[in-house]
Amino acid sequence: MAFQYPQFLYALFLLIIPILIHLFQLRKFKKTEFTNVALLQKISIQSRKSSIVKKYLVLLSRLLAITALVFAFAQPYLPNQNTEENQETEYVIYLDNSFSMEQKLGTKTIFEHAQQELVKYLPEDSKVSVFTNNETLKNNQNLANELLSLKLAPEHLSLEQVLLKSNTLFSKTDDLNKKLLLISDFQSQSIEKLNFDEYLSRNQHLEFVQLKPEQPKNISIEKALYQEEENQIELDVELSAEGSNSNPIDISIYYDEDQLIARKQVEFEDQNKLTTNFKISKKAYPKSKIEIKSAGLTYDDTYYFSINQPSKLNVLSINQTEDDFLKRIYNKTNFNYSSYSLSNLPYSSINQSDVVILNELKTYSNNFTNALSKFLDEGGNLIVIPSTETNASLNQFLLKYNLPKLEKTIDDEIQLTKINFQHPIYKNTFIDEISNFDYPNFKKTFQLNLSTASALSFSNQMPALISKNKISLFTAALNLNNSNFQNSPLIVPTFYNLANLNRSANELQFTVKQPNSIKIDWASKTDEVLELVHTNKTRVIPQQQKYLKYVEISTSEVPEIAGNYAVVAQQDTLQYLSFNYERNQSQLNYYSFSNEASVFESIEGLFEELRKQQETKSFWHWFLIFALIFLLVEVLLLNYFKP
Repeated sequence: MAFQYPQFLYALFLLIIPILIHLFQLRKFKKTEFTNVALLQKISIQSRKSSIVKKYLVLLSRLLAITALVFAFAQPYLPNQNTEENQETEYVIYLDNSFSMEQKLGTKTIFEHAQQELVKYLPEDSKVSVFTNNETLKNNQNLANELLSLKLAPEHLSLEQVLLKSNTLFSKTDDLNKKLLLISDFQSQSIEKLNFDEYLSRNQHLEFVQLKPEQPKNISIEKALYQEEENQIELDVELSAEGSNSNPIDISIYYDEDQLIARKQVEFEDQNKLTTNFKISKKAYPKSKIEIKSAGLTYDDTYYFSINQPSKLNVLSINQTEDDFLKRIYNKTNFNYSSYSLSNLPYSSINQSDVVILNELKTYSNNFTNALSKFLDEGGNLIVIPSTETNASLNQFLLKYNLPKLEKTIDDEIQLTKINFQHPIYKNTFIDEISNFDYPNFKKTFQLNLSTASALSFSNQMPALISKNKISLFTAALNLNNSNFQNSPLIVPTFYNLANLNRSANELQFTVKQPNSIKIDWASKTDEVLELVHTNKTRVIPQQQKYLKYVEISTSEVPEIAGNYAVVAQQDTLQYLSFNYERNQSQLNYYSFSNEASVFESIEGLFEELRKQQETKSFWHWFLIFALIFLLVEVLLLNYFKP
């Protein structure tokens, strides 16, 4: 037992006063004469004994009354066994504000419910820190208002990240009773894999509040893919459903944010995924989006996308053999093709090109290789078709870019038999992996010692086409005397994809807060940078690196908001980029805690339990009652006990 005000215990010295009064109380007896005092003497002895008993009973009752009264003022209590005496409590609270917290709990979202309950039950006399997936709030007078102003965010911290961040918010002192409170729906968490003892200090306690929706359900737009055909674009939209979703869903496609171009209605029936197809006219579709209307989460009901009009690539062919097949492939519709012999080549045309093809050159002067090196350093794309003879200057140039030399020749006729369908040159080119095409033949090839994967291979497993450091290298001449490759159906996709290899594909969309490297065609000689301008006029500047013919931007940090963005340079819009939030919050899978975990279903229940844990069992009112009882006993003794 402990005392709230132990200084009052000094008042127990007052007990000596009634003791002294009772010890030194003197009575004067009056003498009366009787004829026979034997009977009176016996009565006197009995009365004196009864009087002494009464005195001691009254003394005891007074002592007990004073003692009980002193104890009542000292306020005795039993301290809680879970907390040390006089130890203050510090709270660090994690409030999950990821998109999954938008599910309904009653008439409010889970997040709104958590905000209001937390404001209602926040301890006012303790140090409190609150953090979310993207913000940290310290204990201050505006903490309640700041809590209510929090919004849902695309970021999502893992439980390990939450524990590590909480340790940075707790005070360094060990004199506090530290409470870590985690408030979340715990959607798709892997709690069982963590050892909490590794993250919690000796006086730190962990509590969970799992807030689940009453009827979890959601429909989301997972992704969209498109394919250009001769006169139209096919757009495939994949939807995903969680929970019971029997109602039809309207899917709408908008161009330029608000111009409706297609709409249809679909039903999931008994499946949880479906893909629907749209056929739209073939043209550019910047600032476009797909929308659905569904119950559940709203962030995944919109999918932004942009189909930009591709700019023509400048292709330069430097030849010492015929280039008719190149002229047919690089037509005027998609490319600006120019052709020179090595003897008539103006070197300035190299840096003005996006793609340079070295078509079976037999000589490489120093000035020429220097011009090629500058072209590559500025981000150019080089395609090398060797002649049938070895070339020392070419080998020296290849070694500079860590490519193998073309030295050992094979004169035996050989077939090209293998296509690496996962290589960047051929990825997404063929619908199915082809195994029975007409294999082209080669009379003379070069053998390479190469560890990296090749795009094309001969029947002896030697590489026929490799790509590295912006250089694509064939290992055999392609003229009609050496090979029938020009007549193969493989020739068109190979050279078409080689020209576009180091160019950013026309991606429909990118993911917010994910590392994206995007090449923007912009030949700038000024210090001006590219900006991303949202349709709501918000402007952000991404990280970027300039090359001669393009700028490579990195969007790992910005933008933070999903939507359509114009890529702006010097007030001119170069193209449009679309960004969407990651869809991992759309999966409504919730962690099931074991019975051993301290888990609460409401914030109110958590703080009620914490209040009980901190409560002390006080006994002052009982001692006050005892004091009154002992005083009443004294009164009864004095008035009704007759010795």
